[in-house]
Amino acid sequence: MSERQGTERLWLVWAAQAAPELEAVKGVVNPRDKGVISDPAQLDAARRLLSHYPVATPEKDPVKEQMNVRGRSEVLLNLVELKHR
Repeated sequence: MSERQGTERLWLVWAAQAAPELEAVKGVVNPRDKGVISDPAQLDAARRLLSHYPVATPEKDPVKEQMNVRGRSEVLLNLVELKHR
């Protein structure tokens, strides 16, 4: 059992070209910020990007023991929820 229970939401984003909204926040991945976007304008821009594209539904491939994520847009999103118990 984990000391800190809860659910982390991790967005996986694949894009044909760099997304400026995400490039602007790459710097928060560090020991101090721990990936938390604290600038309201940057957070709003990232949220708008995530809400603009449909979330892909992963398909489990039991033979290859992997998940496949497919889509038809220039940006592909997948939400992974990690539960700590």
